[in-house]
Amino acid sequence: MSRSGRLGSLIPEQVQHGEETITVRRAWPSSRAGRLARIEGPDSTGRLRAGLLDLSGTSRADHRVRLTPYGEDRRLPGLADAVVGGTLVVHRLRRRAVVKHSGRYTKVVRDSSAPEITARTRAGGQLAEQAGFLSPVVVGSAAGRIDLSVVPGQDLHTAGGDLGLA
Repeated sequence: MSRSGRLGSLIPEQVQHGEETITVRRAWPSSRAGRLARIEGPDSTGRLRAGLLDLSGTSRADHRVRLTPYGEDRRLPGLADAVVGGTLVVHRLRRRAVVKHSGRYTKVVRDSSAPEITARTRAGGQLAEQAGFLSPVVVGSAAGRIDLSVVPGQDLHTAGGDLGLA
């Protein structure tokens, strides 16, 4: 994870939640006041966990962490079903999650966002195709989820990690 900028300098590499240690892989600002950050990272078993980090303390030792159980998010009610038989690969708490399945990816979003995200994904795919690029195809959608095809090759998250950009 990049540690540049104000947020990056405040985020520890690891956080404790009870007996669990999470290695913070990514973080996003969560509040306008800059006191909360959404975090994600693998737990001790390698499962991706998401949570909130309260940055209002005076030092990293004062930061408080709240983690959600694996594959759960009260604002993404479809996530629990989506992770069955798949692997959670992205979880931006209360915003979106991506689950890798054999032969497809499922993007889990808030129910109200799914139609617009599906339409934009289809439009982006058409633009990519016109430019000669491969992109995932929407193979299904429902309330709170968009199922996408798999594009051959290395995923961008891994490619960015290989370049030191993740």
